[in-house]
Amino acid sequence: MSGFARRLQQAASQQPVSGTVILAQDNFDRADGSLGTANIGGSWSTFGTPSWEITGNMVNLTAAGGTNAVAVATLPVAMTHGTVVCDMYLSHKSANTGLCLRANGSSFPYLNVQLNKSSAYDRVAISKAVNGTTTWMASEVPDGLAYDTGYTLAAVLTASTITIYVDGVQQLLYRISTVADSLHP
Repeated sequence: MSGFARRLQQAASQQPVSGTVILAQDNFDRADGSLGTANIGGSWSTFGTPSWEITGNMVNLTAAGGTNAVAVATLPVAMTHGTVVCDMYLSHKSANTGLCLRANGSSFPYLNVQLNKSSAYDRVAISKAVNGTTTWMASEVPDGLAYDTGYTLAAVLTASTITIYVDGVQQLLYRISTVADSLHP
């Protein structure tokens, strides 16, 4: 995945972030270079290729990832229920970006939500990866994603659902049917 992030916030609630306890937050408003430590929530861990860096108060990949490349950055937040919000930018060079909602160690597995823009389709999707195999769990076609545009992507996680919002508008509701779908550690 690639793209740019301007703000990340994780909160313990079941509604989009509003008057909740913030477990992690990063505005990336520090010197260019490694991700370092978030404003709230501890130090970033990265795995996969390429890696992530801060450039001009935004997070982006250090190099092009190529086909099926996965680069993940995580914060040490133990959260079963909650909201993850991130301001994303879909670049005309690489319009595939997303949020890692849950990760279980650097060897995967992970649960992911993505925004994709291509000449063939626009898509909001939820996927999981286990042992290097990606499974697409659900997807929806949002209203008119555009290149070189910023979006606020939010995911609300409960024990039984994942609800995805783009710019505050619900785009996808996925009902978790098995423990494997939820990827609880």
